[in-house]
Amino acid sequence: MTQDERREYLIQYLLKEEIRFGRQNIPTDKQGQENMLRSLMNKINEKYGTHFTEMDKVLVQMENDYANQEKWQSYAKNNDRATFMLLFEKDFPNMAADRYEQNDKFFRKLFDDPDMMKQVMKI
Repeated sequence: MTQDERREYLIQYLLKEEIRFGRQNIPTDKQGQENMLRSLMNKINEKYGTHFTEMDKVLVQMENDYANQEKWQSYAKNNDRATFMLLFEKDFPNMAADRYEQNDKFFRKLFDDPDMMKQVMKI
């Protein structure tokens, strides 16, 4: 799945999950889709008191997790979009949990190791 397809899927998902957004036409151009996604994320942030953006680093990490796994590359190449999305939706909670654990381990080590903290601050 390309980045453009992922962006469109995320927009479709947000529109489907949040009935109050109503039926909206998804722009066909990248800039229009990015603007729509930003607007939807702002509404989600207002509703839940969060501060997510479409460039949230954890989401980028998870996207990279999927993109770097051969099995997911194979799924994307060898399945239609609907089949791929079924596999993705089934796996996503596991990938999210794995990413959470990895980040948690990193931050625990960061706060437990003053030398590591200093090195990270230099980056």
